[in-house]
Amino acid sequence: MKPHKGWRIYFFVVVALMMASLFTELFSQIEFRPVLDTMDYLTSVIGLVGLFGYAFSRRYVSQGFWKTYLMIGVAWEVFIIVHDFEIDP
Repeated sequence: MKPHKGWRIYFFVVVALMMASLFTELFSQIEFRPVLDTMDYLTSVIGLVGLFGYAFSRRYVSQGFWKTYLMIGVAWEVFIIVHDFEIDP
């Protein structure tokens, strides 16, 4: 079954938002946190590869990898939200 073309549109919107976010962080006064920001972008890029694979019917890694990534990705996002909230409530 081929994914709906809305997933392709969503993929390109997410790419545009990620690029805008990256440029904003590079040229703003926001403090760069080397470890956290690098890990955040790394998990985002891996997720973007998965979204691309789904939207364009490509298989890059096993289904087990994506199941594990989903759990790690959700845990990472919760950690970042809690961490950022504790620093700047």
